[in-house]
Amino acid sequence: MEKIENVYDKLKVEYSDLIYQTEYRNPNYEEIHFNQFLEKKFKKTELFHQYPSIKAKIDMELKRIYGERFDKYKIFPERGQIANVLFVNLKYYQSCVGINGSNSSISLPVFVLKYKKETILYDGYHRALQKMVNDELGIDAFILSI
Repeated sequence: MEKIENVYDKLKVEYSDLIYQTEYRNPNYEEIHFNQFLEKKFKKTELFHQYPSIKAKIDMELKRIYGERFDKYKIFPERGQIANVLFVNLKYYQSCVGINGSNSSISLPVFVLKYKKETILYDGYHRALQKMVNDELGIDAFILSI
C-alpha cells in the first residue's frame, strides 16, 4: 500500500469503520469514535475514562483551585511543566474527536493534568489524534498537577 501523507485521508482509509457524520453541529463534519480508535491503535482498553463523570470532577476541581473564571490558556503555560508524554501513559475522556479539526495549532503543546494518580489529556485531542495517526509515540504537553 502506498504511503498516505494526509492525516484525514489516512483516517478515512485505516479507520473508516469508526468515522461518522455529526448531526449536532452546523455545519456537520466528521468525527471518529475516539475510545474505539484508542483500543484499535494501542490494543488497550484501559486508556479511556467515561466522559461526564471525570470531566465534570476535573472542571470542578480546577475552578475550586483557580477560581470560577479558570482560563486554561493562561494557567497551563504559566504553571504547568513542559514535557513529552507517551500516548500509552495518558488517560482520555473525550469519546469523539473531529477528524477535520484545526491544523493551526498542531505544533503547540497539549494540556495534561495529573489528577488522583492519573495523567489525563485535558485539552488537545485534535493534535493528539493527528500525531497518533502519524505513528508518533508521544506529544509535548504542559503538565499541571492538581
